[in-house]
Amino acid sequence: MFYYSNRGPVMDYNDLGLVDFYLRELDTYLQQNNCLYVKMDPYWIYNVYDKDINPLPEYNENDALVNLFKSHGYTHHGFTTKYDTSSQVRWIGVLNLENETPASLKKAI
Repeated sequence: MFYYSNRGPVMDYNDLGLVDFYLRELDTYLQQNNCLYVKMDPYWIYNVYDKDINPLPEYNENDALVNLFKSHGYTHHGFTTKYDTSSQVRWIGVLNLENETPASLKKAI
């Protein structure tokens, strides 16, 4: 059996204790249901970048979450940039519009 949690599970990924608990309980559930393979592509923030995709120095990479998943036997497939029809997009851009106006956004394009 195959399980796929697209853009999930939905939870607070800043709470590593919660994530650890969830992954332990999920493992129990998957074993009870004879799961052979599980795939997740959770919606979480690894790092914060500027509009030109340069990492912002005031933020750190979220390696703790990657390492927690790995400790539960999951494999991180890296930060690929190509599209894959078997999963959701790997990168999601969110532009901070705080203190922006339609005119300033138009000028920035």
